[in-house]
Amino acid sequence: MAQAANGPDLLPAFGSAKGEQWFRTAFKWKLNEIIKWLDDASNGRTGGPRSKDPDVQKLLKDALSKIKALASPNGTNYTNPEPKSHFPRSVNGDWSDSVDKKTVSRFKLHEWPGIYRRGPKDAELRVPYWNPYDLLGLFLSLLGPAPVEATKSNYFLPLTAVYARWCARIAGKAPPAYKYPDGEKGTGAGNWPFMFQCTWHDDRSKKPLKWFFLGASISGDEFKEDNVGAWKRTVQLHRFNMMYACFQVKMLRTGDFENQRAPEQRIAGGSQVPFGNCAETYPFVEKMFRDKVKNTELYGLALKRDFMRDINRVQEYDGSPQGVIWGNLVGPCRNCATLIKWSGGVKENFGIEVDEPRAAQGQTDTIGGADKAKEKGAAVLVK
Repeated sequence: MAQAANGPDLLPAFGSAKGEQWFRTAFKWKLNEIIKWLDDASNGRTGGPRSKDPDVQKLLKDALSKIKALASPNGTNYTNPEPKSHFPRSVNGDWSDSVDKKTVSRFKLHEWPGIYRRGPKDAELRVPYWNPYDLLGLFLSLLGPAPVEATKSNYFLPLTAVYARWCARIAGKAPPAYKYPDGEKGTGAGNWPFMFQCTWHDDRSKKPLKWFFLGASISGDEFKEDNVGAWKRTVQLHRFNMMYACFQVKMLRTGDFENQRAPEQRIAGGSQVPFGNCAETYPFVEKMFRDKVKNTELYGLALKRDFMRDINRVQEYDGSPQGVIWGNLVGPCRNCATLIKWSGGVKENFGIEVDEPRAAQGQTDTIGGADKAKEKGAAVLVK
């Protein structure tokens, strides 16, 4: 494969022609260009063969309508009720100025069903959604699969980087330390997600294709306790409950959230985040199989938002190994490493250095691998 100054040649995506350089072009789009492309894809005018399937179009239109309702600056579910939030909500009837704000949330979280099929031979999965970042991940994933030639460097890394850039346009805002002019910082609620993740697998058919799913860590609100009480805990609990109910491999217990049983919560120096906080949440729920043997064929990557720290460094997509994007790849945290192990997956398949991870050679010590990943910068903490 040719290696240019800004990385390898990238594969065409979503029905684009080879010369269009879709990933490099879409990486630079503004909000209006993103929304236009999403509109066109939901009506079969772009987006590849799947966008022309009437059943898929219905799911795309449904996801897009929810994204628009939760997006800044004027989404109907974003602006109401106050304060603004990228979550569908209503005021909790138990809320008052005198309640214990550590235990009572100002809002009740609403949810919408999302439908996804892992592959042509798999049953539909019905999973609740309530955030534009995750809904955008669902939308793009519905347009899969990737071609069999897809690797981390020529497809899944640029796909995840484009997804992250689009998330930063649709909702939230740049963290204060990031170098952005006022017109580019974003005006939404809360900082951009701390982490973005892509998980994929080979469907092992006669003409194999690679099915993927994208997700982001919890974000979309300021979560200021004085204003909204235990709202963040409410969102975290709903994501945990979604994982518990929807995982095809039963790995969690009902009391894991309340009793803080996640590995990151059980050790000194851990991030203290519960199961369900990470960007892997929806990709793992949507991609992990009931058959643990199939999970040895799962692969993934996690990308920190810090690649977007300086707007001058993201004017073009740079997929070179020395670039800012590769430099912000991280391994799984202890929570995600544990889920990979429990599901029968292989931690090396989620590594940060190799392009196409090696096939599984039996069970590995996932927790030890997570510790090494931490040393290399693995993180999931929402900041």
